[in-house]
Amino acid sequence: MSSRSIPFQPTEIEAMVASHKRWLNNEPGSRADFRKADLSGADLRGADLSDSDMEGADISNADLTGADLTNSNLQRKDIMSAGAFLEGATMPDGRSWEDYRRNVFRF
Repeated sequence: MSSRSIPFQPTEIEAMVASHKRWLNNEPGSRADFRKADLSGADLRGADLSDSDMEGADISNADLTGADLTNSNLQRKDIMSAGAFLEGATMPDGRSWEDYRRNVFRF
């Protein structure tokens, strides 16, 4: 975790993801704010994080398998250095992780 990351407990992450889901469904809730959050090792499998604020988030070793990151502001440099599990995830630009990896990272 970098010294500028904000630590989140698993229960806090779950609550924020649930509130974000309600917000996405135009129900009472709020947009997920994971700016500069320490999400390292977090279990975010299948989470709908579309339109979330993830600028500067530490997603190292986080499990984002099948997560939807469409229109989130997760930066390419954060994705590239993360070592996160992204199989089946939808990336910020709407592409699948597999297509994103092939075309953006060339591996």
